[in-house]
Amino acid sequence: LVAAGINELNNSETVSELAKGIRSVADKFEVSVIGGDLSKSEKMTLSITALGELSAQPILRSGGRVGDIIYLSSLTGLSAAGLAILNRDLDRPRYVVEAHLNPKLVAPDKLIKVATSMCDVSDGLATDAAHLANASAVNFNLSKDLISKADDFKDLAELAKELNEDVFDWILTGGEDHFFLATVDKKNESSELGIKIGIVEKGDGKLLLDGIEIKESGYQHF
Repeated sequence: LVAAGINELNNSETVSELAKGIRSVADKFEVSVIGGDLSKSEKMTLSITALGELSAQPILRSGGRVGDIIYLSSLTGLSAAGLAILNRDLDRPRYVVEAHLNPKLVAPDKLIKVATSMCDVSDGLATDAAHLANASAVNFNLSKDLISKADDFKDLAELAKELNEDVFDWILTGGEDHFFLATVDKKNESSELGIKIGIVEKGDGKLLLDGIEIKESGYQHF
């Protein structure tokens, strides 16, 4: 379902390109646009609602257990790096700019099969990890050492240094990364599941980084 508010400055070419973009993504993921609403607005607005059905039991946020391994489907922070580049009126390196402007969604098929709890991290890794920890009534202890072993970390860290930014700020609080965070029973631990970034510990819903509590940060809806 697509609802759009169009103002007088949005010419037919803009609206046509918008429709083509929606159609291309819908075709890619084999979904149909079945309707919505179109109205006049002072500013251009766009709201998209996706509906679907589950073919299996849902993976809840509340399933994390003490001893579980914490996985990321891909390294976060690339979108934040892309935004930092654009805010400086630059356009290189292109791969981080594209990560911000045109993020790629890769379904974590193997992770889904073994996850005990799971959510996306589009609001920022720290924010969403705190949500999982709170829902599961455990502590999440993330590790800088484990995170730094990710394939993209070295290049991202070098870019952050060039821009006088903190790479872990990008990774933990940047947001707009369309990846997934999950907990997995230790018996199912595998490098094929993604990036191992920490462990679930006994606690009451706190988020830790190398054993030190970090406050929830990232995008807040309210």
